[in-house]
Amino acid sequence: MRIAASLRRRDPRLLISERECRLLAPGITAWLARGVSEAEVVRALCQGLPTVLRGRAAGILAWRLREHLPPPVSVAASAPPVTP
Repeated sequence: MRIAASLRRRDPRLLISERECRLLAPGITAWLARGVSEAEVVRALCQGLPTVLRGRAAGILAWRLREHLPPPVSVAASAPPVTP
């Protein structure tokens, strides 16, 4: 919940309610469980946001958490390296 609540320091448009923070917490926990640092989670949620947010900020954040969830560390470690 702390990470979700802190997002407004990075972008004032991401001021979300305590209830919304609680709803986002499981998604953030899933990212952390996959070896992503707190700073990387914040960057993934805040980077490249549209100039005008259409809808609730929490909805956009929930979508990003769900749709951009990285693979588990064990899957990522076993994947063959990508060649350019």
